[in-house]
Order: sequence, then structure tokens, then C-alpha cells
Amino acid sequence: MVKYCTECGTQLDDSAHFCTNCGTKCVIAGAGKSRIDAYEDNLIKTGRKRADIPRLGGINEFRDDSLVIKNTNEVIPIKDITNFSLHQSSRSLWSDVKVDFDYNGLHYRTQQAGSDKGKLQTVENKIRAREMKAYSTNPEDKIDKLKDLKKLLDDGIVSEDEFKQLKDEIINS
Repeated sequence: MVKYCTECGTQLDDSAHFCTNCGTKCVIAGAGKSRIDAYEDNLIKTGRKRADIPRLGGINEFRDDSLVIKNTNEVIPIKDITNFSLHQSSRSLWSDVKVDFDYNGLHYRTQQAGSDKGKLQTVENKIRAREMKAYSTNPEDKIDKLKDLKKLLDDGIVSEDEFKQLKDEIINS
């Protein structure tokens, strides 16, 4: 029985518990399913749609703050990309790199030449830095903001309702 990863579509050994391509623990698609079918099933399951992007060399240009898609010339801001991942192609004699990411409700998947690997890693680093920055809020900043907000309440500058709303925003940010 042939098995495929439903996350990325890579063919796996019968005994595999993790995908050898993307490394994630995944549900394995059963016999008769091609890699493409398993990939399409996963898109449906997650509510995503595949973007119109060439399977080979789909990223035409790498800019400091965006990517340009081949054929459509769609400009995708790096700041809006989510779920970005790179995978070394194991089926090719060349050093191709598989690229997956989500943008604006669509899933983009292409394979780039190995010569683009450095540019792709730069994009990946920018996205990871953005994600880390979002999670690394300093708790002392929140305390200072809450103290300042309390002073505004005590001075009568904000109402009790405004205070509660702003306090919740600070705590949940």
C-alpha cells in the first residue's frame, strides 16, 4: 500500500509516523491516492484554496519587502505571508527547494531552483523575526501602560468604562 503525507503530499514508507519531507506528524492518505490528491484533500480539510502559481519557478522576483509571482506579476508583501515553509527537494538530482506559504486566504506552493535558496531563507528569517516580535511583548511594558492608564482614570481624563475597555486591550495585547 502506498502512503502519502496529507500535509505536503510526499510519498512515505508504510511504517512512517512522520513525514520525511516536512517533518510533521500527519495523517497518512490511504492507497490509491496520489500526492496531488492528498495535497488537495488537505487544502479542502483546512479550508484553503490553491493559488494560481507555476509549480516550477513560481516566484519570479525577490524584493526587500515582497515577492513577485511569475506570470501574474502579483506582488505579495512579506509582512502578510503566513505558514511559510521551505523543504529541500529529495526527489531531484538538483538542489531544488519546495516553498509553501499562505497569503490572503490562498495557499501558494512552488519549487524554486537551488540558487534561490539564500533568498528564500532571507524571506523565512524575516517572517520568523516578525512572528517572534509579536510574541515577545515585555510584561513590564504592560505594567507601565496599566499604571499610566490608572493615573488617567484617577485624574478624570478617562471614564470608568473607557478604563475597563483600555485595560482589557492592554492585558490581551
